[in-house]
Amino acid sequence: MARQRLHRPHLAHSTVSLILRDADLKLHHSRYWITPTLDDEFVRRATRILWLYERVQCLLAHDEIVIAVDEKPNLQALERARATQPMRAGQGERQEFEYERHGTVDFLVGTVVKN
Repeated sequence: MARQRLHRPHLAHSTVSLILRDADLKLHHSRYWITPTLDDEFVRRATRILWLYERVQCLLAHDEIVIAVDEKPNLQALERARATQPMRAGQGERQEFEYERHGTVDFLVGTVVKN
């Protein structure tokens, strides 16, 4: 704001800092989110899986074996370049921006449930 001289011709950095602090605005903080897209194929597959989860006890009562497998492919194996700094009074936890890549991994979990 001070560099761009918005609204006032001579706005000092200290004045901008006071305005942001008083308004409790932290321009350096941001969060990510994702808006899911639920296409017909996703809904169909999710419905089948949720049907199974809802009926596990019933299937077991009828001597059925339930096998659940979940896969998370191509997870990046990352390591921060420096240790994460813990939270302190008036300051949130801080993570180093730089990281080292260690390739990718496929994570596969399987569970068999039977009586």
